Amino acid sequence: MESIHTLALRTRACAPRVASASTAQKNDALRTMCAHIRAHVPDILEHNARDVHEQAHAAPGIRDRLTLSPARIEAMCQGIETVIDLPDPIGETLAHVVRPNGLRITQTRVPIGLIGMIYEARPNVTMDAIALCLKTGNAVLLRGGTAAHHTNTVLVHIAKNALATTALPQDAIALVAEKSRSAIDDMLGLTGILDCVIPRGGASLIAHCIAHARVPIIETGA
Repeated sequence: MESIHTLALRTRACAPRVASASTAQKNDALRTMCAHIRAHVPDILEHNARDVHEQAHAAPGIRDRLTLSPARIEAMCQGIETVIDLPDPIGETLAHVVRPNGLRITQTRVPIGLIGMIYEARPNVTMDAIALCLKTGNAVLLRGGTAAHHTNTVLVHIAKNALATTALPQDAIALVAEKSRSAIDDMLGLTGILDCVIPRGGASLIAHCIAHARVPIIETGA
C-alpha cells in the first residue's frame, strides 16, 4: 500500500494547477463529476451495500448516516451543483489601501494549497469536500470513516475519472486507504505538505485532531 506521505506529496504537486484554474474550468470539472456520479448510481449502491452489510451490528443512527439511496445520491449531486452556482472567491479583493509614501497594498483571497479532510461515516461528505476544495482552488486529501470505506473508494474513483476528462488534474483528489486510527495521526503530522486539516465528526474525533495536529487545523463543531 502506498504510504500516506507519498500520496500526499503527489496530491500536493497538483495544487498549483488547481489554484491557477479558471472559474469556468473548475465549474466544468464539478459538472462532469455530477454527470459521472449519475451515470454510476448502481455501482455506488453496490459498494454502499457492502459497507452497510459490514456494519450490521452498528447503532441504527450510524447505519442510517451510512446508507445511500438513489434519492440521497441525487441530493449529493444537487449539493455539488449548489457549489457550482456559488461565486468564485479566488481573486476577490478584501481590502485595498494606499500608504502615505504611495505604496499600494491589496488583500486578496487565494487558495490554501492542499487541504486534508478527516471525517466519519457520512459518504456524502466525500463529495461535499471535493466540491468545496476544488471550487476554492485547492487539492484535497480525504480520510473518511472506515465504515464507509467501500463507498468512499468508489466515489473518489468516479471523481478522479471525471477529472481526467477536464482541465483539472485527477490526482488533485486522493483518498487515504489505510483504515487504522494511526492514519489520522500520520495526516496530522504532514508538516510542510498538508497546508490545513479540517476534521468533521463527533466531539472525540475533533478533540483528537486538535490534540495531535502538527499542521494548521480549522476546528469545527461536533
